[in-house]
Order: sequence, then C-alpha cells, then structure tokens
Amino acid sequence: LWVSGKTVDYGKGNLCINCHQARPNDAIPAGADSVNINSRYWGPHHGPQANVLGAAGGYEIAGVSYPSQEHSTQVTNGCVTCHMAEPYGVQAGGHQMGMTYQYHGHEKINTAGCITCHPSGIDAKIEATQTEVLDLLTQLKTLLIDHGAMTETGGIITGKMSADVAGALLNYNMVREDGSEGIHNADYVKTLLNNSIQALNQVLK
Repeated sequence: LWVSGKTVDYGKGNLCINCHQARPNDAIPAGADSVNINSRYWGPHHGPQANVLGAAGGYEIAGVSYPSQEHSTQVTNGCVTCHMAEPYGVQAGGHQMGMTYQYHGHEKINTAGCITCHPSGIDAKIEATQTEVLDLLTQLKTLLIDHGAMTETGGIITGKMSADVAGALLNYNMVREDGSEGIHNADYVKTLLNNSIQALNQVLK
C-alpha cells in the first residue's frame, strides 16, 4: 500500500486496489505536534477501500491497539468475492459490481458473496454495523466542526491544528470515502472513530 507500506494480498482483488487506495501525502509527519493543512483536498484519496480492508493508513493514536476484522485475511479474492458475486439480474454483483438492488420497492444488499462465511444470514448484522458507524461519523463530524476543522457541509477548513485534530479529520474522511459504512473492516473503522472521538473530547475539556 502506498501510504503505509504494508503488504496485502487480495488475490483477484489486487487489480482493484491498484487504484482503490489512499495516495501518499505525508499528511501527518511522525511525531508532529501540529499540522498545517493548506488545501481543502487534504487527506486520503476518494477510494481508500484497500486501506480500510487492510487496516492500514488511518491516524492511529500511540499506545492503542487497532484490531482488524477477518475480511482482510479470510476473503481470498478481496473485492471480487463480494462485488462480483452471483449477480442479481443486472442490478448487483457479476460485472455490474454493485452491492445493492431494488426488490419490491426496497433496497436490498446482494449477500451472495457472504453466505460461505455467514450461512445463517448477515442482513441484520450489516444493518447494525452501518447504523453504528454512521452514528460515530455524525458524532465525529460535530466535534470536528466544534474544533474549527470542518464546515457544516463537511468541507475541510485549512489552517494549523493539532495532530490529533488533523488525525481525526483524516479518519473521518477515510471512513466516509471508503463508502462501506464499516462493512469492509468494522473492527478497524469503529476503533479509528471511537479513538478520534475520545481524543477530541479530551481536548475540549
């Protein structure tokens, strides 16, 4: 991976991650107390799925353990396993690669690639995970606005800020831009967000 230097192997999904990963940006120099953000485009590339799946590239607070979900090691072909699973018509899976389709007026997730590991079903767990992650993103956005790092519409405010605030901003954008709302690596994503929230709350005290 370009950002962390970590080596990952997603089998057939390696073709995808050539592009779907964060770009090198030296966003937060190691050991820095503060960061000068001079661009509203600062932070991870718009498709950092490989980083989230591989649990690499987020801003990690020293001395804290950052776990990773089994998706990063047990899904042999990474992206391909789920996104190109048995298709639902032309709406999801296969060469369409989408994960959702319309079914009697409701949006459903194509879980054809999930059933090998989750034979009893996964819909309820997906919904619970995404609800939790979206709530954490909302909490973190509120704190980033309070710290003057983000606008109400989610834009980056340039200027000098502490490393923890900049790191929280990086984590927020990485999770948001990943787009899976935690499904790619729930354990890593929730730890990034919870630790960022805790760090910003400490600063506000």
